[in-house]
Amino acid sequence: KLGVSFTNTGQLYRPVTLHFAYPIQPIDTFTYYIYEIRKSGTDTIISGCNVPNSFITDLPLSMELKQKTSYTIMIPDSVFIGYNGLTNDTLRTQFTTKSERDYGNLLINYMIPHDSLPYIAQLWAGNALIQQDILKTDQQVSYTHLLPGSYKIRVIRDENHNNRWDTGNYRAHKQPESVY
Repeated sequence: KLGVSFTNTGQLYRPVTLHFAYPIQPIDTFTYYIYEIRKSGTDTIISGCNVPNSFITDLPLSMELKQKTSYTIMIPDSVFIGYNGLTNDTLRTQFTTKSERDYGNLLINYMIPHDSLPYIAQLWAGNALIQQDILKTDQQVSYTHLLPGSYKIRVIRDENHNNRWDTGNYRAHKQPESVY
């Protein structure tokens, strides 16, 4: 069977995302079910999504989630077909969303050297890039809806103005762009 897992379950500000072990084939539309569990019963929401192009391994599901609410998401079997010909089993996950109080905000004042070069400010949580901003002058950047945890800030001096970090070139005697 096709390996599929859910990520970002329970988060208010990031979409619940399906992660596939192998790329899947495009799909015009498929249906999935969201069950909102309440004290008075269960409310069922039927939603649809598509896989727009080839070689998708992460698929965000669009849905509005309420804070501190329990949900079950169910996707029928054989909806997704991998390029290796395998299909998925019935997918089901249960989770309770976080509340607004579970999140924090971070505000950083960046003071950029006046050398006419742009800088790239990146916020990282482990190996995941959370936010990236291009800075051309002194600027205040707001990082919102952060979960408790350890974060790193990386600032890159973008010498060739392409908005990404570039490695060096040994043969051309070019150093990589500076990272702070």
